[in-house]
Amino acid sequence: MKIQHAIVGAVCVACLAGAARADLVFGTPFVIAENNTTVTATFVTARADWTGALYLADPVNPAALGSILFNNKAALPGDTRTLGTFNAGRELWFNYRVVTGVPNIWRQQNAADILHFGVEQHSATLFTLRIEDMPMFMSDRDYDDCVVLLSFSKAPTFGGGGGKEDDGGGVPAPGGALSLMAAGLFTATRRRR
Repeated sequence: MKIQHAIVGAVCVACLAGAARADLVFGTPFVIAENNTTVTATFVTARADWTGALYLADPVNPAALGSILFNNKAALPGDTRTLGTFNAGRELWFNYRVVTGVPNIWRQQNAADILHFGVEQHSATLFTLRIEDMPMFMSDRDYDDCVVLLSFSKAPTFGGGGGKEDDGGGVPAPGGALSLMAAGLFTATRRRR
């Protein structure tokens, strides 16, 4: 019985670690809400084995990658790029090209790729974009393969409106559901005594 408790406890700890990313929002563009909004991107970190590059998608030519922002192996923490000054209604989407490892191109606008782009909201004008570079079937889901801070001079519409966090339409991190399940297993194990 002690071994069973130890195993279930280990599962809970592992699942709670995965739940740390439950605050990420997926599949939601940034929509410029006011004219003359300036957006900057600052490279934070990359803990990836694979080399990749982050792009600001081109709204005129969605098939193109867009403007390159950062190579996750060449950029230094603090490197900053001005994405531009945009008018109301402009949607900002991102693309990520994996160059080494399993080469691929992930597009935030593509429904099949949305889980590669997680966004954390810190305030109405400050967000962190986190990239997962591996295909989801083999992903470690650490979302630290390219991490970029996005700063807006005026609050964009995000995740359902008004710069607010997602209203539940986003996809939760798998660790959140697993931690609840693991907690339930732990309770059921204790009841059997």
